[in-house]
Parts: sequence; structure tokens; C-alpha cells
Amino acid sequence: MKDHQEIQIRVVLASILTNDQRIISFHTTRKSESAYVLLGNNQGEFLAIRLSTHKAFSVFMSIPTFDYTDKVQLIEKLRDFLRRASWLQFNYHDYFALSMIVFAKQHGTEFQIDDSYTIFSEASQGMVFYQLLGRPRGKQVVLHAFEEDYNRVLADYTHKH
Repeated sequence: MKDHQEIQIRVVLASILTNDQRIISFHTTRKSESAYVLLGNNQGEFLAIRLSTHKAFSVFMSIPTFDYTDKVQLIEKLRDFLRRASWLQFNYHDYFALSMIVFAKQHGTEFQIDDSYTIFSEASQGMVFYQLLGRPRGKQVVLHAFEEDYNRVLADYTHKH
């Protein structure tokens, strides 16, 4: 994302957020023209949005996406969305789960969700989590890193949040 695009998005957000709403995190992608924004409010609630010039690659559990190429339309759509949006509580369990992902990555382990079309187009199978281990010669995918029960717990947790 180019600097002027990021500035445009930040200006739009600053103009529509209420006094009790703020930008918590703003992340731009390197290869595409997308920004991921985490908003927070004074009630301790959070809301994630994506601003981009293109649709999300995967629609499964995707966050609300807004096209930022038309500034006037973007302001209108974001204002409407923020009026109707259900903000999410962030509790200790959420913090712990995310902290473990960060901790694992610092120690050479990453987690990946299989979001291939066939998995999510058929109701017979839930999400599948894979473990990626960092190795000197590249990453190794551990296909059965999680027991079926644990994988089900992760899938249930993800669906609830």
C-alpha cells in the first residue's frame, strides 16, 4: 500500500470515529492494497475491518471489507456500518490464545488454518489447523500436530469468536 493511500484511510477514519472510538492497530499489506484496522471503544470492545481495492481471497470468516477508492462512498458505508456493528469483547481467554500464537512463532512454530474452498464448501468437515515448524532448510508442515479433540476445540473457539 502506498503512503498516500494509508493517509487517505486514516483521515477518513479520523473523521467518522466518535469521541469514544479510536484506532488501536493499523496494518498495511506489502504486496496488495489492503489495510487491516482494529478499532476500540471506551467500553473495552473491539471491531476489526479491512479496507482494500479488491475482495478478500477467502470469504470464510472474513472481516468486513470496504473499498476505499471512492472516498465519499467509503465515508457513507463506514458510518452506516459503525452504527450497526456488533463490537466484540476481548477477554483473558482471547488474550491468552493470541499470546500463545505469538510465543510459538518466536520459538519457530506457526499455526495455519486450511481455508481451501473444499473444506469450507462442504459442511461435513470443520476447520483444520496445521502446525508449521521452522527448520534451517525451510518450514515443515506437521499434518497431524493436533489430536482430533484439540482441533475440534480450536475450531469451536474460532467459530464463537
